[in-house]
Amino acid sequence: MKDVPANEASERPGTWHIRDNIGVSGVPLLGPTGNTAARAVGRGVTVVVVVETLAGASGALSGEEPATAFLAVPGAQVWHWPTGRRSAQSSKMHAKLAVADNEVLLVSSANLTQSGISKNIEAGLLVRGGPAPARAAEHVRQLQASGALERLFG
Repeated sequence: MKDVPANEASERPGTWHIRDNIGVSGVPLLGPTGNTAARAVGRGVTVVVVVETLAGASGALSGEEPATAFLAVPGAQVWHWPTGRRSAQSSKMHAKLAVADNEVLLVSSANLTQSGISKNIEAGLLVRGGPAPARAAEHVRQLQASGALERLFG
């Protein structure tokens, strides 16, 4: 695993020092989190993001295509769940989770949008260690390998 350079380290509680990989599923990361992803890619970290698309959201999302938020993160791998591979037309990409280095897992009800962060009551669970982070990352890799998820860019 790669060490985080000393100038990237932080003493703030809750800061993740991502060494090798981060995977995120859900609505695109905005603001400082996106900047963190770009810096991580610059350090050689593999960043994998799974997003919902406007077509997949069937009207639940509006505005720009969610994946465009990651165009500013060169090297980020952006994936989606194609509508043609869903068991029902009403199926949605609704999972919100983040895995760092197969060691830290965040599972949350929050969409990382303005409403999700500032207006809604949300809850999340942060798991450090144990088998859950690696199992969640493996589940995403299996969805990729099986073709259930398709790469958009990166």
